[in-house]
Amino acid sequence: MVDAWKLLLFHSFPYSTTDTPSLHGPMPNSGWPLFMLDSPTILLEDNHLLAIDKPAGMPTAPPASANTAADWACAFLKLRHAKPGNVYLGVVHRLDRPTSGVLLFARTGKAASRIADSWRLGKALKTYLAVVTGEPPNDGAELIDDLVTEGAVTGVRRTRIAHRGDPDPKRAALTYRVLARHHGLSLLEVRPTTGRTHQIRVQLAVRGWPIAGDDRYGEGHEAPWQQYAIGLHALALELPHPTRPEQVVITARVPQAWHKHAGMLMERGGVS
Repeated sequence: MVDAWKLLLFHSFPYSTTDTPSLHGPMPNSGWPLFMLDSPTILLEDNHLLAIDKPAGMPTAPPASANTAADWACAFLKLRHAKPGNVYLGVVHRLDRPTSGVLLFARTGKAASRIADSWRLGKALKTYLAVVTGEPPNDGAELIDDLVTEGAVTGVRRTRIAHRGDPDPKRAALTYRVLARHHGLSLLEVRPTTGRTHQIRVQLAVRGWPIAGDDRYGEGHEAPWQQYAIGLHALALELPHPTRPEQVVITARVPQAWHKHAGMLMERGGVS
C-alpha cells in the first residue's frame, strides 16, 4: 500500500475546495494543511478506480468543508501521475465525517456511471463494523425503517424516523450480526442495503444501541470514543469492476484506536 499522505506532505501539494463534488478539477492557491490525525492509505488504484482508507474526521467531499477526501485524492493523482491540468474524480460513494474506512472514487466518467448503476441495482455489497452501547437481544436481524433527513438549509443534517404525514419518507434497510459482547458494549457487522443519510447510526440508536462516540444520535447514552471519530468503520466494499468481468473486493483494517478503546471486544469478535 502507498502512504500517499506522507507523499503529499513531503511535496506540500495544493488542494481544491472550490469545485463540485462530481467533477473535481483545478488545484488552486494554498498548501495542504497539517491537521490530520491519521494518514489516508491507497487501497486500490487502476485506470478507472481509486479507493482509499479514509481516516475519521475527514469529510468526503465539498461543499462540506475544506480538506476533504476528494481534495486529497485529486492532489494524490496529480502528484502521482504528474498531471499538469485538471483531474477528473467522480464522487460515487460517501462516508460520514466521523466514520473511517473504505471510500471509493471513480477516475473516469464511464466508471462513475457504471458504479452508480451498481448502487441502484443492488449489485454492491457494503460491510461495516460498529461498536455500540447496549446489547441487541438477538444475534442478528434485518432492520427496516422509513427515514426523513432534515437540515439541508442549515447545513447540519440530522435524520430521524419518519412520522405519519411526513412528505416523501425514504425506506432504509440493513442487516446486522452480533460478533461479540463485552461489558455493555457490542460489536456488530452491519450490511446496509440502502444508502440513506446516517441510516446505520439512526437505525441502531433508535433501538437503544447508539454507536460509540456518536453524540448526534446517542442522546448522551453513547460510550466514549476517540476524538473526531465514532465507532463505525467501513470494513469492505464489493462490487462489479466497471470495465472488466470481475468482482472487486476492497477492505480496510479497523483503526488501531479501536483496540485501545475496546480491545477485549475486538479480540472476542476476531477483529485484528
